[in-house]
Amino acid sequence: MVEYNFTDRPTKERLETLKKTFPEANESFVTLFLDIQWTYREMQKQYDSLLERYGLTETKFIILMFLYNEPSHQLLPSSLSEKLWSTRATITKVIKCLGRSQWIIKKSSSRDKRVVIIQLTTEGKALLERFLPNNYHAVSILLSTLDTAEQTELVRLLNKVKLGTKKMQNEMELNSNEKK
Repeated sequence: MVEYNFTDRPTKERLETLKKTFPEANESFVTLFLDIQWTYREMQKQYDSLLERYGLTETKFIILMFLYNEPSHQLLPSSLSEKLWSTRATITKVIKCLGRSQWIIKKSSSRDKRVVIIQLTTEGKALLERFLPNNYHAVSILLSTLDTAEQTELVRLLNKVKLGTKKMQNEMELNSNEKK
């Protein structure tokens, strides 16, 4: 039995064998997809390591940034949920974590005591201001090997991959509706 793992990339021969069973397996697409996936995972692993040094996750960081960028440094949980394209339950869990770290506080609205507002604290703002220079430095390192023309080309190509992603989503929704 042949075992596969993420570092055990399929060889040309293995892909040709696969194509005999699955003719729709396009060798260049499979290889390109694995390259993109590997690159994303490695990039994310390095970025997660940086976030972790500050006690952050990507979701916590994004929520703190939403609050940081608001003139009042506060938002409703429902606004955070919409901005993050996340469920209220997920936002509630993250807000609890951020509150335990004293990076945000929950307070009642002055207009309606039933309405909860999430506000960035001084500690949360200070954390972001310590983290952001390192964040931008990391992003610069990750993309420093691309010149301006390559950056433009990468954006163009990523937009084409986004179109393919949307096409896949539409096809999957269509197939899902047909099964109902």
